[in-house]
Amino acid sequence: MNLPSTVSTLLVSISFWKTIGKNPKFMVPMTTAAFSTATATTTANSTVRVKGSGVESVNTHYEWTPATVIPPGFETVCVQNRWGVESTWKMLNNGKPWLRASNDAYIYLNSADGQWWIDKPDGDGVYVAPKEDQAAPQQGDATSSSSSCGGTGEASHAVPPATGWRALSPLYDPAPLVELIENSNINNDI
Repeated sequence: MNLPSTVSTLLVSISFWKTIGKNPKFMVPMTTAAFSTATATTTANSTVRVKGSGVESVNTHYEWTPATVIPPGFETVCVQNRWGVESTWKMLNNGKPWLRASNDAYIYLNSADGQWWIDKPDGDGVYVAPKEDQAAPQQGDATSSSSSCGGTGEASHAVPPATGWRALSPLYDPAPLVELIENSNINNDI
């Protein structure tokens, strides 16, 4: 069944919230992929680049943003669904830095379902990837490691995986590749 992206995203959101309301112990990651057991963290002067996805608005560079700043699209979705903006962000983000693009697309680690989410600027989720067992660090991948995040003043944290992303609708295929890049290496070859 092909539904418009807003309908399929809404259905995912409704299903997700019903799951949270019942018993989060029974939440199961929605995707599987082969990964090593390496865990990765950000470097102090790094950004993340998403490329190759079927959703142009998320194919861009992202910078680390403190958890105290709520993505505008996330706020929009909360208001539309009559969810408390701050309480919902606190529950899902759990005080972790997140990634923000200049067009307000964003990437965050959802503490409720254990997945990384890439959301369009309007707040609609388009891709998810599992948090655990990320790919082994490789040069240029979003799985390099270090001890702090880019200027947020917050503790070291995991970065989104380079691969293993799953589109929330067939309309969003192909899934993206995610790279950790040094600020001095940013260019426009997205």
